[in-house]
Amino acid sequence: MVPIFDFIKLGLREIHLMTELLESCDWDEDVMNSKIETFRDVLEVLPIEEVAEKGLGGWIVEVLEPVLELNGVTKEQASIMSKVILIKRDELKDILILGEQ
Repeated sequence: MVPIFDFIKLGLREIHLMTELLESCDWDEDVMNSKIETFRDVLEVLPIEEVAEKGLGGWIVEVLEPVLELNGVTKEQASIMSKVILIKRDELKDILILGEQ
C-alpha cells in the first residue's frame, strides 16, 4: 500500500499545483521542498479519525490548515496543499478504506 503522504505528493506533481506552490515560495525550490516536508510531518501526526467526525472539508479547515500555519506554512500554501487532498479525495478514501481491511 502507498503511504498517504506519498499518494498526496503525487498530486502535488500536477503542474498547476506545483507552479502555484512554487510561486508562493518566491520560486525557491528549497523553500518549497521544506514546506512539503512540513506538510508530510503534519499529516503523519494529525489524527485521521477526526475526518469521520468533522468531514473532510471541516477537518481541512478546522484542523489541517491551522496546524500547517502553526508550523510555518503560509495560509496560501496551506490552501494549495488542501487542494491536493480535495482533488484526490475519492482515491484517498479508497486507500483509507482498503487500509482498514
